[in-house]
Amino acid sequence: EADDPFATQPMMYHKIAKHPKTQAIYAERLFKEGIIGPGEGDSQLQQYRAALKTKEVVSRPVYQAFKGAANWKPYIGTHWTTPADTCISLKQLQHLIERFTRIPDDFKLNRGVARLIQARREMGWGQLPIDWGCAETLAYATLLEAGYPVRLSGQDSARGTFAHRHAMLHNQETGETYLP
Repeated sequence: EADDPFATQPMMYHKIAKHPKTQAIYAERLFKEGIIGPGEGDSQLQQYRAALKTKEVVSRPVYQAFKGAANWKPYIGTHWTTPADTCISLKQLQHLIERFTRIPDDFKLNRGVARLIQARREMGWGQLPIDWGCAETLAYATLLEAGYPVRLSGQDSARGTFAHRHAMLHNQETGETYLP
């Protein structure tokens, strides 16, 4: 996955790029407090990275009983291959793609995001095959259009860290956001 945080948080990441890494700041503090010796922060980081490469367990497992709020009763005893009509017309598909690729004229997109939005327009016109990200957005759009609420959760649900999503767009000059 090609992650470009400048696409979604341009103002913040310009500042972050100039800032020392958290690990270096913390290691320096531990050294000043006499908790670790000189260079020990770097050696611990290298040991951790080596453990990750060998698939060694680097954290303790945590178990928490989860009780979700969703009502799963309608789905108990059904098979995941149970047929469902999920078809939409070409006209509706094109209308939805047009809506979620419509950007205000004064909104400055990241170059890569602008190319992605243009490609999605071309997908709507039949000039390109629909890719995973466009299909995902269409799935949400059709549910919303049909009156079903959609709630995505997690850090990557809107901000586009996964380069295919970009549900919320970020102005590269002002940091302002836009939700098509």
